[in-house]
Amino acid sequence: MGIEEALEQLEEIHNQVHRSEFYRGYRSILVVVAGFMALGAALLQPRLVAPGQPLAFVYFWVGVAVLNFVLPAGQILFHYFAHEKGQERRKTRLAVGQFLPCVLAGAFATFAVCRTSEAFIVFLPGLWSILFGMGVYASKPYLPGAIHWMAAFFFLGGLVLLSLVPSGQSLSPWGMGLDFGLGLLLGAGILYFNLERKKP
Repeated sequence: MGIEEALEQLEEIHNQVHRSEFYRGYRSILVVVAGFMALGAALLQPRLVAPGQPLAFVYFWVGVAVLNFVLPAGQILFHYFAHEKGQERRKTRLAVGQFLPCVLAGAFATFAVCRTSEAFIVFLPGLWSILFGMGVYASKPYLPGAIHWMAAFFFLGGLVLLSLVPSGQSLSPWGMGLDFGLGLLLGAGILYFNLERKKP
């Protein structure tokens, strides 16, 4: 066996081990559902949230976020207790633990802004998007490498939403809808083509 052939085999073994370390608890179908829920929420916002009501905007989108959190969280918890064993449970704790701080940071920032002044609510959509992107990037060690495109999408989306603050358009329905809807659909595609379509 030549040195080049041995190196190729070692690289293949390394790739297989690396793929086996991926966390597979985030299911693409649930991420697709969350993406379409965000787009649907953008359609509903004008009917449910009156213009010039920033607190109502926050309540509306926090409600959407909670619904989008309940579905994957329920699926993860079910598999954690019903199907996963020691090593798989450890991987779940590590992957979820990487993402959770950004969710908590978003919750605390939202509470602080709403308690301080409604005038600062215009900054929240951009902050939400950037924090979500940070959570996705923090989870990268347990997800396919291409997930950095999803993180980058949310970073850029957050910057766009922040740039809309002076014009007052950061609270527009399609700012949040397109940012989170398209970002989640992108993530679903990455999960499907890099994890679910491929064998571990």
